[in-house]
Amino acid sequence: MASLEEGRLPGNCADAGAFGGSGKARSAEAKAQIWRFSRFCLVGLLSLAVDFAVFVPLVHPGLLDPRVAALLAYLAASLAGYFLNRRITFSDRLAGPASRGVLAYIMVGLAGAAIRLAILHLLMVFAFWDSPPLVYLASGLGVFGATLASYLGALKWVFPAAGLHEGTK
Repeated sequence: MASLEEGRLPGNCADAGAFGGSGKARSAEAKAQIWRFSRFCLVGLLSLAVDFAVFVPLVHPGLLDPRVAALLAYLAASLAGYFLNRRITFSDRLAGPASRGVLAYIMVGLAGAAIRLAILHLLMVFAFWDSPPLVYLASGLGVFGATLASYLGALKWVFPAAGLHEGTK
């Protein structure tokens, strides 16, 4: 391999042609992924608005325990997020009707909810962030952790690249 003999590591932009594409093609793919993640984050902000619109009125007057309110809020935000992501973020990766991906999105959403609740609970119990306004910050940090997990789940399982759905038809 010439690149090793010349002191360059495989995978450098200069060697991209030897490893499945040009540096420009890889750069374009990286930009596309950054743009997709940016759209996912925009949808996430809209979903966060839905989340807090449900969460704050349930917690602030003391109607529900913050963990119960967080679960309800996260599920409402996840449903809104699915339809927005289907339309905005992953429209180029759709393989069937909306009902087909909803179950997978719900499963990813439940995993995200578990992550969010775990972070919220840990901060409430160990950092004593159990009342407003700190409980709002704790909830927001939980949403951040859930967002990263949800993006990976959406990318890999809910809206996989074309061809990956073919075995499920």
